[in-house]
Amino acid sequence: MPPRTGRRSAERLAVLHLTHEVAEWLAPNAESYACAEVLGSASGDLVAAAVRARDQAGSGRDECLLVLGGTLVEHRLLSLPPMPKADSRVVLQRKAAGLLNSDVRETLYAAVELARDGESDNGTEPRRWNLLAVRRSLLTPLAAGLARARIRSRRLVCGPMARLCDARAQLTDVTAPAIVIDVDLDSVAVSLIHGDRLRMHNRIPGAFHKTPTMALTLVQELRSFDAFCRKSSRGSPVACVVLMGLESERSRLLVGAIRSALGAAQVLAPAEGDSAADGASTLHRRAVLSACRAQGPFELNAPLPSPPHVATVGAVAGCALLLAATLGAVSHERLAREARRLRGARVELETRAVDLERLRDDNQRFDALLSSAVTEAERLARARGLGVPLEPALAAVLREVDGLTPLSSLSFERWDGEGGVSFAAECPRDPLSTLRSLKAVQSALESSALFENAWVEPPELLPGSSDERGASLEYRGGSEWEREP
Repeated sequence: MPPRTGRRSAERLAVLHLTHEVAEWLAPNAESYACAEVLGSASGDLVAAAVRARDQAGSGRDECLLVLGGTLVEHRLLSLPPMPKADSRVVLQRKAAGLLNSDVRETLYAAVELARDGESDNGTEPRRWNLLAVRRSLLTPLAAGLARARIRSRRLVCGPMARLCDARAQLTDVTAPAIVIDVDLDSVAVSLIHGDRLRMHNRIPGAFHKTPTMALTLVQELRSFDAFCRKSSRGSPVACVVLMGLESERSRLLVGAIRSALGAAQVLAPAEGDSAADGASTLHRRAVLSACRAQGPFELNAPLPSPPHVATVGAVAGCALLLAATLGAVSHERLAREARRLRGARVELETRAVDLERLRDDNQRFDALLSSAVTEAERLARARGLGVPLEPALAAVLREVDGLTPLSSLSFERWDGEGGVSFAAECPRDPLSTLRSLKAVQSALESSALFENAWVEPPELLPGSSDERGASLEYRGGSEWEREP
């Protein structure tokens, strides 16, 4: 196997991998590895598990690359109609917020566009995206908690994309198409790369060793990827398959199945270690975490919010005290007046805090009222979601459809999230103008935040029919409601 390159500067950093179930810590240069269970769902539970894993590994460095996985990061493959980049960013952020069922301002996302076939792309084909989303309300307290535990997160790394960079570095011929199989704790990612481009990507949920049908599903996925590669590259098959994240015994069995399915493709699998050596059972996890340090054309990372260092805070506080002492020496009378005001405020506070029992009872009563109000608000929100969002839906249809072609009829139907909108409208008699109008209506509905799977049924005009004397034709169309994630 060729030596891995492209992450020399990152080898001095530890790797912290966090999921909703475990925290893994890999020391620099893979010197030690430890895993700790996450005992809750709050950010403090994640921090506590990270500290236990670091202490068990006995790492001497607390700077790390942070890799989030499991349900902490949501993944989705989606298609969007062609649109300008600025509009794509707005739609992708809205889709990411919908994926998390969160507000747009509380959503952080990253998206990679899958490469298109240059020969068949005529500018109207849908764009395919691999979308990743994470809650800002998770990252901010997580970064602060890690900082308090003296764990400094240098970057937030997208593990699957970083491992694609590592797999590309292993290829002997980067110009040939290759498939990367990335086995993680709770899913298997299959990617087709060709040079610096990501051609196809799919994520199969489920742990490899706990899902009996995973190997069969994976072989079928490889065959479909190979067929896509042959079709898009004029018959050229996949040249190489890179397998990552499996222990040696399962890796040997899967390599045999891959060779049977893809024939002459070269298979690069993890090197087998001594089963009696220390840490042999975690060798595959060490390799997966070490691959997260790789850098290349597929990497996605972002800086984390980091609070100021304790030394910096101490220096600022020292300077503030020195300035206060200097000002006190110059304006003693002003400070004396401030001291008298503070003493009066303290007396007032002590007087108001005499009846603590009454204050505690008031607080309990207010908490009960607040809980009742929250329950009623949630009930009303659920009831509101059963019907049709009439006002925004009507505004969207009038804007997207009636703004392009005059409406003849309109109907809405929705119950428990199912149903859709159907309409009839008039379009020009000219065939070219008709085609442009119908395409514009369908694209406008697809890009709307309320609808998906839009359809348009073009009008039929028989030669010599009486309809030819009219000024316009009637067509029908409709769309489904955007499904909640």
